[in-house]
Amino acid sequence: MNNHTAILLCAGRGSRLSNKTFNKPKPLVETNELSFLDNALQKIKSAGIKKVAIVVGYKKDTLIEHIQSQAYGLEIEFIVSHEWETTNNIYSLYLARDWIKKGSLILEGDIFFNQSCLDKVIESNGDINVLISPLSKHMEGCYAEVEKDNIVALKSTKDADFKLQGQQYKTVNIYHICSDEFANYCIAELEQAIHQGETGGYYEEIFKKALHHGSLDIKASIVPHSEWYEVDNAYDLSICDYISSSNKLELIQNRHGGYWRYPMTDFALIYNFHFPTEEFKNAMKKNFDEILLNYPGGRRLIEGSLSEFLEVKASQLCIANGAAEIIKLLPNIYKGKVLVTVPSFNEYANTFGQERTIHHFTSASENFDINVDEILKQAEAEQPNVVVIESPNNPTGRLTAIDSLLYLADALHKLDIDLIVDESFLDFSKFREETTLKHLEAHQNLSVIRSMSKTFGIGGIRIGYIATANESLLSQVRTLLPIWNINGFAEEFLLRLPQYKQSYKLSCDKVCSDTLILQKSLSSIEGITAFETDSNFVYCKTEYADANTICHLLLDIYGLYIKDCAGKGNQGSDLYFRVSCRTQSENEILIRSLQSVMQKIREIENIRTREITEGFVS
Repeated sequence: MNNHTAILLCAGRGSRLSNKTFNKPKPLVETNELSFLDNALQKIKSAGIKKVAIVVGYKKDTLIEHIQSQAYGLEIEFIVSHEWETTNNIYSLYLARDWIKKGSLILEGDIFFNQSCLDKVIESNGDINVLISPLSKHMEGCYAEVEKDNIVALKSTKDADFKLQGQQYKTVNIYHICSDEFANYCIAELEQAIHQGETGGYYEEIFKKALHHGSLDIKASIVPHSEWYEVDNAYDLSICDYISSSNKLELIQNRHGGYWRYPMTDFALIYNFHFPTEEFKNAMKKNFDEILLNYPGGRRLIEGSLSEFLEVKASQLCIANGAAEIIKLLPNIYKGKVLVTVPSFNEYANTFGQERTIHHFTSASENFDINVDEILKQAEAEQPNVVVIESPNNPTGRLTAIDSLLYLADALHKLDIDLIVDESFLDFSKFREETTLKHLEAHQNLSVIRSMSKTFGIGGIRIGYIATANESLLSQVRTLLPIWNINGFAEEFLLRLPQYKQSYKLSCDKVCSDTLILQKSLSSIEGITAFETDSNFVYCKTEYADANTICHLLLDIYGLYIKDCAGKGNQGSDLYFRVSCRTQSENEILIRSLQSVMQKIREIENIRTREITEGFVS
């Protein structure tokens, strides 16, 4: 492999990275404390390449000084582009043309890539090998169309007729020249382009011309987009920070969302993938400019629309920026303690704090079902101001029968204790019609809290509400909320929602059927107990390893994220994880991947057992 050389193009500034490139060239920008340049040179050395040409320009002294201070063990030649401000990468490559030969690698200085990228592109044939990756909506620039392993077209996302579709592959900007014929062709084309004054273009144009040449064989090597990222701006850098992270699971677990931008599939957050309908979304898109520009009308405008959809009096509703906004107010309304079940949604306990929270534990031996008589006994003994029951429960997915909830409301009323039923996931249940929303008038101490983000597939616009016939409680909530707690997109959604009631019901039916299949498939995996559920997620217990290990393996190997439930506080919680239902095809991918992970874990455990046994015998 010593016959390979590398050309690294590092002349540009990268002005779209703003202040990050004010005092240093773009290749020295860091992702997880490692610069693009250092990463590239480390990977080049690991690939067995000894000689590197680096084209420098903007802040060249800073870049050269940085490289010379590092112990790379590489033979490095610096080629200075004095015209870096007015030229583009075709000129940089032209300056390095003496390095272009069979076995040369061409790399851009603003990409982060894993070792597998170089290994893949070096294992090649043809005249030139182009490293490519599935094109996503976040990528821009040159992309390839491929038939088998042959590139048949090179185009740009900036083309007027560009439309994102399948079988499009972004060029990674790592190229391997595999033949003297292509090296000679490339040098000749570079010299001709610069002679004609085309210094502001891109060298990809030369590769495009090669496709029309006919006699040159342009091959493609495909890597997943989890193996690299090209960084042009701060948005790109945030994605690159995930790709380059040594602990992706921890990075995600320390966030509450937004990681849909990353090359991973999220089975932890809870969604309805079948609503809103395309018709509904398109209707909202038509008003995008006006929604973005104008202030929303406020809660009262849209509580009437939600009232029509729910068939609950508008006077009994208060809409919020997600259910979490209401939950956060509860300790200001209830001055005493709260009783919550364990495991459950931690936010109720977190917002009241440890000293003001009473825990009622449910058990796996009883399928985490809630015994309302036991809840009542504990409430009588410890006198909380309010009891919170999630039905269905998160994370267990277990539903508490409505008769039991109404019985509990009556009994708590006699003790002057309020009951909050969190029904955020009830619409994912076949018992969705059995809601306590229909019984508010008869139970003044009863309140219902719901997040709409999950069941309606609108996590990005954050809608939740509280419903109660308790006028005093509702008045306090409204007083504590800001005037404009709902954004214009949430307002538009709610105003249009009533006409899509039947579509919403059908979407929930689909989610129910898909989740049933998912639960049965999870149950079939050796080493996993998947509990029955009345929601769109499945609570699982593992036998062979803790849940964190399984979550790590799924994410690192397969790019699949599931919820580690170790923080839920129930006995043995480190053995539990939660899987949310996505589409059928995605669920099938998860099942296959989880089967593979569990098999790997079993094999490791079997090896350990044999070693222990053999050591004991000997």
